[in-house]
Amino acid sequence: ARAVIAESPFYPEGGGQVGDAGTLRDAAGRWRFIVEDTRRIGPVVVHLGRSEGSAPVGRRVVAEVDVTRRDRTRKHHTATHLMHKALKEVLGEHVGQQGSYVGPDRLRFDFTHPRAVTSEEIEKIERIVNERVFENAAVKTTVEELDAAKARGVVAMFGEKYDAKVRVLDVGGWSLELCGGTHVRAAGDIGPFVITLERAISAGVRRIEAVTGPAAVEEIQRQRRLITGTARLLKTAPEEIESRIEALQAQVKEAKKKGATSSAGGISAALETVTSGLKIAHGISFGVFDLPDLDQKSLRDLADKLKGSVPTLALSLFGREGERAPHVHVVQNLPAAAKLGAGELAKLAVASVGGGGGGKPDLAQGQGTDPAAVGAAIAALSAAIEQGIARL
Repeated sequence: ARAVIAESPFYPEGGGQVGDAGTLRDAAGRWRFIVEDTRRIGPVVVHLGRSEGSAPVGRRVVAEVDVTRRDRTRKHHTATHLMHKALKEVLGEHVGQQGSYVGPDRLRFDFTHPRAVTSEEIEKIERIVNERVFENAAVKTTVEELDAAKARGVVAMFGEKYDAKVRVLDVGGWSLELCGGTHVRAAGDIGPFVITLERAISAGVRRIEAVTGPAAVEEIQRQRRLITGTARLLKTAPEEIESRIEALQAQVKEAKKKGATSSAGGISAALETVTSGLKIAHGISFGVFDLPDLDQKSLRDLADKLKGSVPTLALSLFGREGERAPHVHVVQNLPAAAKLGAGELAKLAVASVGGGGGGKPDLAQGQGTDPAAVGAAIAALSAAIEQGIARL
């Protein structure tokens, strides 16, 4: 629904700032309009929202702006002007606005810059803005001639159209910009200023998001909870988190190195065990082996080595991985008369050890869920392979 009143205290969306919200009502209490957004359509300020009751067309109404929402929004708006100036000081005068959002929840500012903003630069921008907040300079607005305002260095916003008479926002003589939005009375009203995000949105254009006032306090407390929670998990003091993580990374790296060495040694020992234990009949090397020290990956690596060294092969390998029993099967260069494939061997293994499995005629694998049944699986597979070879 839409509502229009002759004179409205509601700020319509513009210049990146969201429109005001609030209520309209008649004095008799027979009508209420919940204003969810305010926009300007041509010269008319239009209130968008929900109507309750019979609209008092042509009669007086009471307009009430959501002051909490307005206050949070104007803190973010004045902070946007201060941040724009700080960006120019830290990154260079090439910084230009490419779009913005100013609402009660946060501010967003898109600007021209050829590279990512470093963490050191972000801290410096935050520090400069907060220094201006602490100085608590008065925020003044004046109406001036457009050309005269530009001549004295007042910054015009990207993409905005201005009349001959313009509104100038002056924060302590440091930040001078053209703006028609709502703002705080003094810089100190902004409260703490915290940058929450910096990223690229297109080639040569970056985006910064920040929060002020109550939203900034909430962000600071959220970050503190993360830090204290991380320190608790790491069993260290907050100031020692970085060194603790570095130490854990070194331990993981060393463990991976040892694991790789151990795995390689385990595969070598298993290769010798299998090679020496293979049976031969009709020129075919065959066997079923339980190798509890090997996981699924190690079994596959071992199978690859055997495929490359034994030309005609019928083989099943079982290992262990936590509470599971991985298995790998190889059938290579067997005559068709054997009627034996790796996929069939995998399915036969699954019948004993559970889980799932399957694959191609020459190579198949699976993950058993019942390691205690590996013995039964070995007996079944040994019988199947021997029966296949007996057919030749």
